[in-house]
Amino acid sequence: MVKPELTFICKIKEIFDLEVFSSGVKKRSINAMVLHRRKVEIFEISFYNKYVTEVDKLNKTGIFKIECIIRSEVFEDKKTEKNTYFTHIIGLTTIKIGNT
Repeated sequence: MVKPELTFICKIKEIFDLEVFSSGVKKRSINAMVLHRRKVEIFEISFYNKYVTEVDKLNKTGIFKIECIIRSEVFEDKKTEKNTYFTHIIGLTTIKIGNT
């Protein structure tokens, strides 16, 4: 079991359809309105493979606790030799804690 690095309390704004990549990886993403550092921000949280089913527990009327990990990657442009950094929020578990 992966240990969560981050926990969000959030309201779901949008739930995206399942994507299946040619490598066989399954992905389902959500946009969540998250209370973060005393303000509300919209984050995209992606659920992969065995965690995809967690999205089925979500709806737009509830308040949820979502446990996540953060993964970063670097894309190096060979022509310009500049790096672009990407940070992904990856969802692990979802728990409904209330209604709006």
